[in-house]
Amino acid sequence: MKESEDILSEDISRKLERAITSSLIREQEPRWMRFYRVFRFSLFTSGILYIGLWYCFRHSMNHWMLACGLWAVAMLFGFYFYFIPQPKIEVKNYWSSWIIGKLILLATFNTWMTLFLCPHFVVLHPSEKLAFGFLNGLPDLYMALGGMSACMFFCGFTFSLLSGCLSFIFISKTISLSSWRSILKPALISFSSLIPILIIQIFDMNLRFYFFYWLAGSLLGILTSLVIVSLLSRVFSKKLLN
Repeated sequence: MKESEDILSEDISRKLERAITSSLIREQEPRWMRFYRVFRFSLFTSGILYIGLWYCFRHSMNHWMLACGLWAVAMLFGFYFYFIPQPKIEVKNYWSSWIIGKLILLATFNTWMTLFLCPHFVVLHPSEKLAFGFLNGLPDLYMALGGMSACMFFCGFTFSLLSGCLSFIFISKTISLSSWRSILKPALISFSSLIPILIIQIFDMNLRFYFFYWLAGSLLGILTSLVIVSLLSRVFSKKLLN
């Protein structure tokens, strides 16, 4: 046990030293170079996002232009925070600009990826030529459980649970359930990536009456994914120490 702790301590020291050195090197770069890097990465990822959405929803792309714009802005902010010169270290409940930027990018990307794999979870109809959507049978099951209200709630829950777990697992060393503030911060950042989908649902005549069910399910899914990732992180960290 003592030997394992010593090894982990030395490993942490080396990582911290490398993080500080890398941060000092980045600090010496001209500011315009950092902004250029942010713009370049944002433009590239936003282009991929637009192509994916066009492939999924090409017959109703006008409704998704606002969503593309909002996600592009999220990518811009995410890369800006991510590339701020700072030691890139993960400490429990320490929300550096790097971690915040990382979560914004992960939440936005994983929301898009989950939407791409199963568009029916947001109760919006994709293109007939969509090659994916292998989980499309679940909404039919949810509909059988309690009609449209249950379908909206459980679809929101499933969608946010999947995208939340995929996002939080990459910052599991930072996630903490010690206080409401430590829970609300990652939950709100993750929830912000869902806002474009919620706006589209509000403008849909057939969905606006059930909008709050999807919203409630999404919030529960995000909180559940936080708990799952936190518990898994504790289990695996204890195994490493043993």
